[in-house]
Amino acid sequence: MSLSKILVRGFFITGGVLAIVFTILLIGVNSRITSTFQESVPYKLSIDYIKNDEVIKNKLGSNIQFSDNIGGHLTPNKDARLVFKVSGEKSSVRAVCIAKYNGSEWQIESITYE
Repeated sequence: MSLSKILVRGFFITGGVLAIVFTILLIGVNSRITSTFQESVPYKLSIDYIKNDEVIKNKLGSNIQFSDNIGGHLTPNKDARLVFKVSGEKSSVRAVCIAKYNGSEWQIESITYE
């Protein structure tokens, strides 16, 4: 086997190993971010609000589920914008929740459904 073939194979093997390592790290970071959002007070307030919102319950139907994939931002003791999918037996929507910290507690500023 020539040196160039060995180098090419080594390059592809190294690239494959790096891709696998990067994917594992990315999954770990995403899991940590999701966990941080799910454990936050703004997320819990948003979930409670949505569960008690008669308009969205009528639109989605019963058995409301919340996606584990949460996006947005969360600034401790300042503000939060959380985006996640909410689904029921009739349909699903994307919820966009804005919360603010007023100095002593978190408050929902708005929740919109797209």
